[in-house]
This record gives sequence, structure tokens and C-alpha cells, in this order.
Amino acid sequence: MQGLEAARGAYEVAQAKEAQLKALSKSKNFDTAAAYALQDDIRHCYADVLAADPLFAATNDVEMALWRSCYYKRIEDFRKRTRKYANHAVPSGDALAREHLHRICMDFQRFLADATAFYATLLTAYDAELAHLRQQLQLAPHEGSHPESARIDKLSQSIHRCLIFMGDLARYRELHSEAQTPDWSHAEQYYQRALAAMPHGGNPHNQMAVLATYTDAECVAVYRYCRSLLIRHPFMTARENLALLFEKNKQKLAEEEAAGAASGELRGRTLSNSKGAGGRGNTGALLKSFLRRFVRLHGILFSADPEGLAQFGGMFSAVICDFRTLLYYSAFGDALLLKMVVICTFT
Repeated sequence: MQGLEAARGAYEVAQAKEAQLKALSKSKNFDTAAAYALQDDIRHCYADVLAADPLFAATNDVEMALWRSCYYKRIEDFRKRTRKYANHAVPSGDALAREHLHRICMDFQRFLADATAFYATLLTAYDAELAHLRQQLQLAPHEGSHPESARIDKLSQSIHRCLIFMGDLARYRELHSEAQTPDWSHAEQYYQRALAAMPHGGNPHNQMAVLATYTDAECVAVYRYCRSLLIRHPFMTARENLALLFEKNKQKLAEEEAAGAASGELRGRTLSNSKGAGGRGNTGALLKSFLRRFVRLHGILFSADPEGLAQFGGMFSAVICDFRTLLYYSAFGDALLLKMVVICTFT
């Protein structure tokens, strides 16, 4: 009971400071330093709530409130400032703008590192509490529902959300790093762990779809968005993201055709008639073209676009032709074929 009272007290203080922050954001004399100070106060209050009573925190969605108020808003502010100076530094070569951009990026990376450390500490505490509760549950008689079961469920949800946030932080870190080639593996690992914590939640699939879009892996992204929706607890934002992906795919395909890219039908026949090493060597290009058009076909079915439906028959025949050719050359791995089956089931 003492923990619950402490959680309620800290929560009330956090809510009051949230109101102050909201009022400050609407003020004509907005003070960034004051806003950051309030966000730090809110973070400490919410952290106290989480430590005092995880069940109360989960019931009042404290993790999401903490993320939105203390981290997501700051992240969006950093990204806005980064875009502003990048627009000046890159085209014009402005040295001062480049210096500002570098400083902002470094500050952003430090902020992301601090945020990751905060959530790592929180996750460790959650894992320890969950292990303790599960041990108590095993020692308890198996008659009726145990009072700790609800706490275990809430803690599992908290761990799930915590891992999603850590994945997002890792994703932002790579998006705004100065590395030539971003490494998305850390973000994906967090999302996979979030999925393991709550296998019936759609959010991790949506986040992994976003990662796939960064590498133009459209088929993988569509598969993940479909999984995000074809699940017990779907993540409904995935439908909007999927519609946007299909629209971008349509534009890319049109640009490739306008640029004079060889048609998929021609490449398919060339490979079919060339069964030596030379033919096999072209499967990579054909597979890329096939997947682009495969996604386009499902985009047409998803949106029921009249213009697209008029083109569907011819494109479908070409895609099937190339599919047979690629099967002949064993161009598909089992994982890719599974993803294609799931996409076909969805649309």
C-alpha cells in the first residue's frame, strides 16, 4: 500500500508539471531551457512512479506518457533542427551551418545515449521484478487465479514497450549518425525482443517494416506491415504506413519505366532462354524487378485503384512468367517465399 501511495503522489506531481509544460509550449515567450528543465522533472517523477508501483504505472500508461513528454518531443525537436541546418549546410557548403549541424548531431547522439541508458536501467529492474513474481507464482498453490498474475501481465507489457522505445532510440541513432553505412541490427534486435515479450502484439512488426524501408526492401516491409495487422492485437497505424509504401512503390516503378528500364517480360524471356551461367548471373536484376512489380500488384489490390486495375492483367502475366523463371534458377530462399505467401494471404 505504501508503494501505491508513493506512486500516486509522484503521478500527481508529474501531471501538474505536464500541465505547466503544455502552458509553456503555448506561451509567446517560450523558454527552451525552462521546457527542458520541466521535462527532466517529469521524467524523474514518472521514474518514481514506475519504481514504486509498476502495476499502477501500467494501468495509467505511464511509460507512454514518459516517452512522449520527455523523449519523443525532444527527439522531434532535434530532428527539426537537424533538417534546418542540413538544408543550409549541404547545398550551399555554408561552413557555419555545417558547424551548427555537427554540434546538433553530437548533442542529439548524447541525448539518445542517455535515453538508452535510462531505459536499459528500467528494463533491468522490470526483468528482476518479473523473475521474482514468476518465482512467487510457482511457489503458490495452483487453485484459482493468483493476485500476482495481473502484475506479471502488466510487467510483460511494460517490458514490451520499453524494448520498442529502445529500438526506436537505436533507429534514430543510426538515422542521424555520421557513419557511411547505417547499422540497423541493434534496432532490429530490440524489436525482436519486444516481439518475444508479447508475441501477439503488432507494434514490433510495424517498426521492423520501417527499418526495411530504409534499405528499399519493399517486400520485407509489406510482409511486416501485414504481420502487424494480421495479429491478435494489431497495430492499426501499419495500415496507413502500408498505403504510403504502396504509393511510393507505384511512383518508383513509374520512374524506372520512364527512365527506359528494360521490361520485366523481356528480362524474363532472356533468362528463360539462357540456362547457362550467363543466364543465372542475371537473376539478381530480375529478382529486384520482380519484387518491385509483385509489391505493385498487391498495392493495386489493396487500394482498388481504377487505373491500376486496368493494368493488372498484363502486369500479372509478366510477374507470373518471371516467377517461374526465378523458380527455375532457385532464386527464392524459403524465408522470401514465406513472406510472399503471407502477403498474398493478406491482400
